[in-house]
Amino acid sequence: MRESGITPAGDEALPGRLRVAGYLPSPEGSTTGELTTVGDGPTAPRIPAPRAPLEGEEFVEAPDEASTVLMPKVGPEPVIDLGAPEQRDLAESHELLPSLPDDDEPRHRRWWLVAVPVVVMLFIAVIAAAWHLSGNPDDPPGPDPTPPVALPTGPVDPDAPTSPGAANIAPGGSATASGSRRPNTSATPGGGGTTFTPGPPVAPTPGPPLPVKNSAGRCVESGDGGRVALDFCGSEANQQWQENGGTLTSQGRCLSLNDGDTASGTRVETAECTGDASQQWQKRADGTWVNAKSNRCLDTELNSTLPGARLIIADCKGSTSQRWTMG
Repeated sequence: MRESGITPAGDEALPGRLRVAGYLPSPEGSTTGELTTVGDGPTAPRIPAPRAPLEGEEFVEAPDEASTVLMPKVGPEPVIDLGAPEQRDLAESHELLPSLPDDDEPRHRRWWLVAVPVVVMLFIAVIAAAWHLSGNPDDPPGPDPTPPVALPTGPVDPDAPTSPGAANIAPGGSATASGSRRPNTSATPGGGGTTFTPGPPVAPTPGPPLPVKNSAGRCVESGDGGRVALDFCGSEANQQWQENGGTLTSQGRCLSLNDGDTASGTRVETAECTGDASQQWQKRADGTWVNAKSNRCLDTELNSTLPGARLIIADCKGSTSQRWTMG
């Protein structure tokens, strides 16, 4: 505390005590002081008397104060050993860096972004390959391949007998390796693309009427309205046929083409005999019957051999539905 123009009670302050305006030391042994008023100034507040320093305390003189302040004694500052100088420099220069966020989640996200497109592309490639290997079901089936024709190999015995079919020579046919002539597979007049040439005609054998049977043993039967179809064989007169000058007759009516049409698929019927070429039939050695006007073979609808199938003319191909026998 600075002086305020107040003269202390004594000439000098006691050592170790504060000088306070108007302060009078107490008598010996007293712990309190008395306040006095100097001049017209105010009375100073009552403060406790100074005491002797305790253990750990010392008197400190304020540099610019006239008072002496009693301060607690403080020990030496603690020293923190940081080790070697380079360790201290490292500790002083060390800065706390912010922790980086966990990068596992972005890494997983990048992995999925790459893996998903690859899996989708592989799936599309597998589907496309399977579709290509299985073929397009919408594509129409191609034509059946032509069966290969086996040619004889090795030396040919000129005296060896040949089958009846191989011994036939069709007009315009070419010679085979065995010395016989191969049937001509080119189109014939009126045949419209015939791929098979029947055997040579066989002279009709006059005789009593006989049933005409197909390869399955069904008989040709004439019916009402000139209808001609297959049926179970019996002894009925409408299943008896007779060869007569190139015609095939049953109950006095000739086997004929409907309206004289020559197109493949034209139905066969019985009609009044007129001698027209549509009523002329040539019996061949291979069992086929060829119509003279259309140059097509006697056949059944849908190549059926079942009872009820209607008779038609079709391109000669030597199928079982085109082979007939009498008797």
